Amino acid sequence: MADVPMAGGPAVPAAATQRLVYDGTLFQLYEIYLLNLVLSVITLGIFRFWAKTRIRRYVWSHVSFQGDRLEYTGTGGELFKGFLIVLGFLVAFGVLQVVLQFALGPDSPVALITQFAFLFFIVYLSLVAHYTAQNYRLTRTYWRGVRGGMTGSGWSYGLKALGLSLLLPLTLGLARPWVTSKLMNWRANASWFGSERLQLDLRAGPLYAAFFVSLVLTLLLTTIFVGGILGIAYGAGWLDIQGLQDYIQQQEIYKTEPDEAQIQLIIRLIVVGYLAAIAGLGLSYIIGWAFYFATLYRATAAAARFATLRFASAATTGSLIGLWVGNAAIYIVTLGFGFPILIQRTMHFIARNLEIQGELDGAALTQSTIARPRFGEGLLEAFDPGMF
Repeated sequence: MADVPMAGGPAVPAAATQRLVYDGTLFQLYEIYLLNLVLSVITLGIFRFWAKTRIRRYVWSHVSFQGDRLEYTGTGGELFKGFLIVLGFLVAFGVLQVVLQFALGPDSPVALITQFAFLFFIVYLSLVAHYTAQNYRLTRTYWRGVRGGMTGSGWSYGLKALGLSLLLPLTLGLARPWVTSKLMNWRANASWFGSERLQLDLRAGPLYAAFFVSLVLTLLLTTIFVGGILGIAYGAGWLDIQGLQDYIQQQEIYKTEPDEAQIQLIIRLIVVGYLAAIAGLGLSYIIGWAFYFATLYRATAAAARFATLRFASAATTGSLIGLWVGNAAIYIVTLGFGFPILIQRTMHFIARNLEIQGELDGAALTQSTIARPRFGEGLLEAFDPGMF
């Protein structure tokens, strides 16, 4: 980069701008993915814990910073054990709930309170899960022999996150930027890598303009896309609401099998509903909220610090729409078999758009003293069975 002149003194070199380097190949990812798929089918899905680990190890090992690659040391067994612990707890709680309903009756206040408490606790666990999963991944990620970790308690974070999350329905979602910034700050500022702590001071104020723009744009696009799809379907005679009502009444009175015309009507209504949900609501959300999330990514990068490193994001609304729409289209068209393509596109997007300013003295990093959890992301596995 060019030198920055200072008044009355010699030029001072500007901080070098670096990027993460990702050199994984689609062919190698597909080799791992297809074998994972076969073994997951054979084991009735149990192998997915080891499948996720194999994908992570490949991706981590093909990301490098300052010439040194990352290393992922987690195991499928750790993920599986964590999942079993949480699953056992959920099953036990579920059995207790059923016993209370049988013993006291489904309308018993005790049974109803227990059911409500169970659902409330599930929400709480899902929030704890994001904290504990991040901690697990950091403790299993190494760079130059140094690993990461998180301080604090996931249970305490879950309580604070639950309290903030209650503001979302109370404010009709308008508290979202403030809640998001608070949660991200808490998780980031509890994150360490070696002897250095990540620092994040993300403010919600600058996000609100982008939030309202995206909110209005999403509502407008939803009206246009969904209204257009329903209008075209109505003009083509596919949106026969009266015919559907007649069919429902016929079923209630005569319990007869639908004829060919009624079957075609049902199929057409399903297709219209699918298009309205995917092409209408889905596309409206992607395009409408891309502006907010691009702003969020840039603001988060600018507010983050790690040792001598500073960050910036070059993500734009257009590039984010291209990533999301492309990934969604690939996943739908390939019926999920394009998952490795999604990984490649996402990793290249991150490497291309995240700028790292400065240089990290790896020799100055000492090993983390944060305890490593013995089990994997049990909570997150219970709520998020995704492979990556």
